[in-house]
Amino acid sequence: MNNLYTGHSLKDTIRIKKLITVYYNEFSNNYIFGGELHDFWELVYVDKGSAVITAENDDFVLSQGDIVFHKPNEFHAIKSLTDDPPNVVVLTFTTSRSSDMSFFENLITTVPIALRFHIAEILENAKNTFVLPMPQGKLVLLDKPIFGGEQMIRTHLEQFLTELVRENSANAFSAYISIDTNKTISDCISYLADNIYGNVTIDDVCAKTNYSRTYICTLFRAVTQKTIIQYYNEMKIDEAKKLIRKNKHTFAEISELLGFNTPTYFSHTFLKITNMTPSQYRKSILK
Repeated sequence: MNNLYTGHSLKDTIRIKKLITVYYNEFSNNYIFGGELHDFWELVYVDKGSAVITAENDDFVLSQGDIVFHKPNEFHAIKSLTDDPPNVVVLTFTTSRSSDMSFFENLITTVPIALRFHIAEILENAKNTFVLPMPQGKLVLLDKPIFGGEQMIRTHLEQFLTELVRENSANAFSAYISIDTNKTISDCISYLADNIYGNVTIDDVCAKTNYSRTYICTLFRAVTQKTIIQYYNEMKIDEAKKLIRKNKHTFAEISELLGFNTPTYFSHTFLKITNMTPSQYRKSILK
């Protein structure tokens, strides 16, 4: 009997071979890392705040949403901007030999909002797969890691890198998500950030964007994987952590500055988002 179906071997363009380190660092305002080099890739993504990145002999300032790639054997260093201490994601990894990875050499860019959920998924799966922070700088599996966690990390990282290459190809990003949509969500996030020391409602966002409540809420969640209020509260707590690291205000003052109704509600929100109380967080950064 003749087999009419021969199948097609799928080609790997970018293939992650090993994950070496996973870090989510909340740097103090005086943090300085003197530098290193190693024979594998490293990406540094600024989730909040700003950082000064050194690559070989050049210095660059990265702000929220920016990413830099350090190729193997490239000297690199990082330090905080004292008035805007950063939260930074650092991933190091090896890949199969591929000419496509040359795209990432010396690459510094802003990650499109629609692609940032890949980074969040990598971190979430890493948290449920490995002991974090890493003991002695090595990845160690949890006693009961989540099913498929390692595969999900690799899948999201490979897709993230592939989408970045596509995004820099002509008209590629418009096929992924419309430029107008991306700008709408970017404008929403900028509006929330501009009013971090206040109170923004869904109706305020609707008025700002000229879209209906249902449309903007659905669009925002589709792109960011979060509700507007959830995203806004997380922004406020990130700002609260920055203020705590500066050590210039009491918790009650921070609560009032950020527009929380009461210090109790501030503490409740902080605990819900970080799994720590403000006091526990302050102790953790003073170790």
